[in-house]
Amino acid sequence: MTEDWKCFENNHQAIVLESEDPNNTYFTSETYDRVEEKYIEYKCQLKEALDKIKPQASLPAISTAYSHNNEANVSSAVKLPRIIIPVFSGKYAEWPTFHDLFESVIHNNQTLAPVQKLHYLKGYLSGEAEQLIRHTPITDANYEQCWTLLKKRYSNTRYISSCILNRLISQKTLSTASCYGVKQILDTTNECLSALTNMNIDVSSWDLIIIHLVIQKLDQESRKLWEHKISDNSDSLPTFSEFSTFLESRFRALEFLDPSNKRETKPKEAERPKVFSVTTTASSISCPRCAEAHLLYQCKRFGQDSVQQRRDFVKNKALCFNCFGAKHSATQCKRDTSCKRCGRRHHSLLHLDSEHPPSAQPSRVSEGDKIHGKQREGIQEKPEQREPVPSNIVAHAAEGSSMPNSEVMLTTALVKVENKGNCHTLRAFLDQGSQISFVSEHTVQLLQLHKIPANGSVDPSGLGGEKIPLSTPIKHKVQFKIQSTCGSFSCVVQAYVVRQVTNPIPSQKVEIHDWPELKKLKMADPGYDTPGHVDMLLGAEVYGQTLIEGMVRNPTSNLTAQNTALGWILSGKTQVTPGTRK
Repeated sequence: MTEDWKCFENNHQAIVLESEDPNNTYFTSETYDRVEEKYIEYKCQLKEALDKIKPQASLPAISTAYSHNNEANVSSAVKLPRIIIPVFSGKYAEWPTFHDLFESVIHNNQTLAPVQKLHYLKGYLSGEAEQLIRHTPITDANYEQCWTLLKKRYSNTRYISSCILNRLISQKTLSTASCYGVKQILDTTNECLSALTNMNIDVSSWDLIIIHLVIQKLDQESRKLWEHKISDNSDSLPTFSEFSTFLESRFRALEFLDPSNKRETKPKEAERPKVFSVTTTASSISCPRCAEAHLLYQCKRFGQDSVQQRRDFVKNKALCFNCFGAKHSATQCKRDTSCKRCGRRHHSLLHLDSEHPPSAQPSRVSEGDKIHGKQREGIQEKPEQREPVPSNIVAHAAEGSSMPNSEVMLTTALVKVENKGNCHTLRAFLDQGSQISFVSEHTVQLLQLHKIPANGSVDPSGLGGEKIPLSTPIKHKVQFKIQSTCGSFSCVVQAYVVRQVTNPIPSQKVEIHDWPELKKLKMADPGYDTPGHVDMLLGAEVYGQTLIEGMVRNPTSNLTAQNTALGWILSGKTQVTPGTRK
């Protein structure tokens, strides 16, 4: 059996050295781990049987074998659960946990070859972290280089500790007594203090500061009870241990008095700015056309039907002609969308060519443009031949508010682009509602970028902010690298070339006087408050890579500042002082 196991290990090494694909069935099915478990199990059973036959004679040999073979230390009677290492996506807050687990389970495992460790490392990375070592060949020599590169990038103790402190300080304040809320405050505080302690930060003398910060987050009744508790011994300062005991007894009392309080008072998620698109989990929907897990306007069969067939189907199913919802008609529909072709109260997929042409293009993208399940993407590229593409590119580049005394701030940032030795600082619009990126023709000429032939079309609802014909052709795409103006972040962008990306952002001069904290932030676009042209639109793929932990909200409006690798970006609606319009 030992010889068979050695033969299997040799074959395993050969497979690892020859295969560079981490998605190989041999690795994804964990063949090596399953065979190793069986080998250890059978070997332990064999040794137990030998103990019963020759207990005295075989004892020294078995003891020696146990000391020389790590796998023999595993008991066949108790099987521990497999240690799961979470996938690291590049978020600094996740790095300490990932680093400790990977180093203890994989990095310090002497039975694994460096090339095996590199296979594991690439398999446990995603997002920015995976991109960092994506093109590194899988060899023994490259493992230490990749691991060192990751540690150098993400072992930012000062930044991680700052994130932990921000989480500790920015806990939600309870308006009413809630067992869930009190428990959440206690758990979050203990977790933050433990994380700081693990980073060799001495928090043993922070009791008074922590109690002062946390007590402000409690409801008024809980604060009164705490003051009554410590008033008997006002000469000595309370310790965090006493405060933790108080919080624990407090949420236990609330649980006992009102068990439903635990569910009903769970804090709601902060209200987000409205967007004109719907995301629904596949498990909770069913298409009335094909019974699969998607919405009707995403159905391929429905999209392949003629307009009249679609109309008849919606009518027979008694669905709303405007939103495809049930139990109401288009006249009763509460959604503010309408046909983007003619502006009437029906879905764009139900528009007949005989109906009146549109008088103006809507400024938002309707859900009906997501034909055949292609949400905001539809480019089909053919380098040499240019053939018509059945579906259009759809972008979510919205204009600002049209209200006379208000403005909707859109997320803009300055980025550096280097080409042929020249570095240019350009203005970008970060649009998480678009799954593709665009760049203006002027910017392409400025950077002298190489154009790659592409065949497609774009539905310009909101893009460019102009009345241009539908299905404007897309003839070229380009590729370039952007860099942050305030950090080391960089990424490669593939963008499609259009004449104009969007109208100037913002549409009017904005002055924000009621938010002094905004002046302390390093803005990604220092000229966010002044109308200016936009050189490129960066879609959701780039937007997701730039996000890092940190968010600040204006206490008097719905303006929100989000921290990114490009700097702080601003979004939301704000009032504009009369006379400041452009």
